This record gives sequence, C-alpha cells and structure tokens, in this order.
Amino acid sequence: MGFPGHNTSRLKPLALGLGTVLVLAVLFFAVALQRVDQSAREGVIAEAVCRQLLTNTTEGRQALISSVWWPPLAPLLRMPFAAVIEMESCPVASLLLSSLAGAGVLFLLNRMLQRWNLGWGRWLLVLSLALNPLFLEQCWNGSSTLVVTYLILLAAYGLVEWVARREMRMLVYVAIGSALLFLANFELSAWTLIVFLLVIADLALRPAAPGQRQAVLILAFLPLVYAAGLWVLMNWLIMGDGLYFLHSLAAPRVGRELVALAPLRFGTVTFLAGAVSLLMLLLAGLRQNRAGVYLATLAVAPLVLAVSFSAAGLLWDRVPVLFCLMPLAIITVGYTVGSPPGLRSGVRHVALALGPVMAIVAWLGLLLPGASGGAAAAPEDFAALTAERNHWLPLIERHVSEQSAYPKVFVCGYDGLAFLGEKADPVFVPALDFNFNKVKKDYEGHALYVLVHRPRNRSAMDSIHWKYKQIYTLGSRSTMYDGDWGDWRLFIIIQARR
Repeated sequence: MGFPGHNTSRLKPLALGLGTVLVLAVLFFAVALQRVDQSAREGVIAEAVCRQLLTNTTEGRQALISSVWWPPLAPLLRMPFAAVIEMESCPVASLLLSSLAGAGVLFLLNRMLQRWNLGWGRWLLVLSLALNPLFLEQCWNGSSTLVVTYLILLAAYGLVEWVARREMRMLVYVAIGSALLFLANFELSAWTLIVFLLVIADLALRPAAPGQRQAVLILAFLPLVYAAGLWVLMNWLIMGDGLYFLHSLAAPRVGRELVALAPLRFGTVTFLAGAVSLLMLLLAGLRQNRAGVYLATLAVAPLVLAVSFSAAGLLWDRVPVLFCLMPLAIITVGYTVGSPPGLRSGVRHVALALGPVMAIVAWLGLLLPGASGGAAAAPEDFAALTAERNHWLPLIERHVSEQSAYPKVFVCGYDGLAFLGEKADPVFVPALDFNFNKVKKDYEGHALYVLVHRPRNRSAMDSIHWKYKQIYTLGSRSTMYDGDWGDWRLFIIIQARR
C-alpha cells in the first residue's frame, strides 16, 4: 500500500535533499583524506577520547565529562565512526564528522532560505558559503566547528520562526539546538543565554493566555536544564564532585594570553560579517520587524562574546566563536530580503551581493600575501602532533628506562591523550585526574614520573595545573625536576626509600 499523493510529494524533496547531503559529504571527505596532515588538534584529541571510551578505561570516562573546555558532545558524535574504523595514521572519525556537518549546514541553510521565499537569491547565498575558503577548511580539517555552526543555525532558525509564526515545532528547534550547543562548546554557551533572553522578551511583549508563558518557558528551557543536570550528575558519579568540570573557571590564569582577534588566516571577513549583521539589524529596526531584530542580534552576539572572552584571556579556541559570524550574517541577509514587507529591487540586489562579497574577501585573504591581518597560529595540526609524538616519546622512554628497570610516566591532561596516540607504550599512562598519593600506592616499586604540558591557552585549564598550582614552573613538594622535552616537562616523583 503506497503513501498518499501529498505525502509522497513531500517526501521526494526531502529524499533529494538527503541524497545531496550524502554526495557533498563524500566529496568533502575525499578532499579531507588528501589533507590529513592539516587535521585540527581539537578533532584529534576528541577522537583520542573516543578510543579511551571504546577500550572502557577510567581515563576515557573522566575525559568525557571532566572539563568544561572539552565538552562531551564532540567525542560522542565521533563514537559511531571510531567504533567501526580504527586507523592511527588518520583521524577518520573526525574527518567524517566535519564532512557530514559541512553538508548538513548547507542543507539547513538552503531549507531556511527556501522557507523565506527567497527565490533564486537563495542559491547565491548558499554558494557564497559553500565556496568560501573558511567554510571549506572547516569541512576538511576534522574539527567540531561545523557541528557547533549547525546547532547555532538551528536555534536561530527556530527562534525567528517562533517569533514570526508561533509554530511549536520551531520552539522545539530552539530548545534542542541550545541544549546540544551547551554540550558542544563552552564559549558559545553564553550565546544560548542570549537566545533565552530573547524568548523571554518576546513573551513579555506579547499577550498570552493563562499558563501559556509558563508552558513556553518549560518547553524552551527544559532540555538545557536536563543537559546541565546530566553533566553535573556524571561528574558526581565519576569524579566524586558534581562541579569538577567547572573548577578551572575559578583557577588562576596560569597560561593567560591576550588573544588577538584575527581568528583565522584571513580575519578581515570576520569583522565584515559582523558589520553586515549590524546593517541588517538597522534595516530590521527601521522596518519594525521584531523577528528580524532578534535574528540580527543573535548574528552580532558572537563578535561581542569573542571580544569579552579575549579580554578575559579565555578565548582558547577562536574559530568556532567567530566562524559562525559568517553563516549567521548570511541567514540574516536572507531573512531581511525574504521577509515582508519586501525590499526595493535595488536594495534587494545589494543585500544579496553581500554574501558573495564576504566569500571574495576571504579568498583575497587567502591569496594575497599579508592580507590576513593577523599572525600565523602555532602549528597544532595532525602533522605537528604526529611529529611531536614520534620524536619525543622514544627519547623520554629511553631516558626513564636508563634510570630504572620499572619506570612509569604519567602523561597529564587532554594533550597527553593525543601525545600518546592509540597504542601507547606500557611505560606511559594517561592521567586526567592525577593524584600523587594514589599513584604511589598503586604503583609501589616503580620509578614514577609525571609529564606536564606547558600551560599555554586551553592546556592551562587541565586539572594538573589548577590542582597543583604552578607545577610546571615550580614543581611540587612531591616532585623533582628531571628535564624538558619540547613543550613537555618531566618530573620524578619523590618516594620513600624501601
């Protein structure tokens, strides 16, 4: 028995869209395989957490939930791929995730612009993102940036449609997108607060039946409250402290650096996207379009958050926060052009041209020397991690083996998971929640060492640095300095002579 005709007609575009997503994902993945050496450090570390989880280690469970700077959604999304494909020479799970997320972002963007009756203009805006080198780089590097971007677009889409049309399905999009974003990126969790402030402002400005406001707030906030409660519960069960993952926020900024706001190799497009969103905010205000004002506010917010986090020395991962400015600016342009009352023909064409202009500026920043406006970032890609691992691990192992027949080196922090790789030597032990007394008791008779990464940027937020303050520079009462190995410092743990 077949589907009714109208259902079949609705399923065909959806099937076509999903097929397009798969084709695009395959193309992105094929290119990513040719650029494995440029895979992002964040994706490699998230995949290392997956491997620990799949081998059912305590360190894997701790790594999943113990730091607000390494949220749990990134490893969990890689788990299905990592469980099937095991390849140390290539972060396949991360590359698959970023490829699928890139195709998903384009699919969602097209659906949004189509709903806003943009006509041929939607293809211009979709292509301006799809052909942008900033976007393509994120599709190919195995990071979680496009997952975060998808969730931001989903929440923004839900909010603007809820305000404009009062569809309950759109409020669900707001709730799900915001809750998952909280589990995906800490810096942009503040963006979800802005979303909920706008929901509350909209409820306050509209008449509502008795109980309707409470129902909306429950539906919008409940998934986020559940996600936060689950994270606290997991910390309590695994770490013995429900707020363990937040302790680094109160720790001294050991590796604090004032981060320049040139987040990508071509930072000019970042500020251009912010300027475009501000212009759309002005247009929406002049047209008295409340939904447009809310959407443009959300589009400008990441730039404000980036400036705030940078001033506080907490903008460790700049790309997700500032990359989303561009797709948010594109959907803001699309909504301003497509929503009634319509723009005049000339203004409409100028607005639609802003998308290609951002892509052209990004390409110029890539092609013209010195056009990026920012210093090149330190190499933290897969090639640099592999070279560091292959160079220093054998030297450290030879060094400690010369000192004792039974050495154990505890490699601390999330960087340690990527440093050790999938098949770590028995001499090395990953440690996320290091405790001197416990290792002395558990490894009695061994010569014990602790390997600490330089507290730079997000590495400074690892528990070894806030539990044992200034351990990298001063050591501790239980350690004695043994040597430096690149960005790693080795300490021998002092034990009573037997």
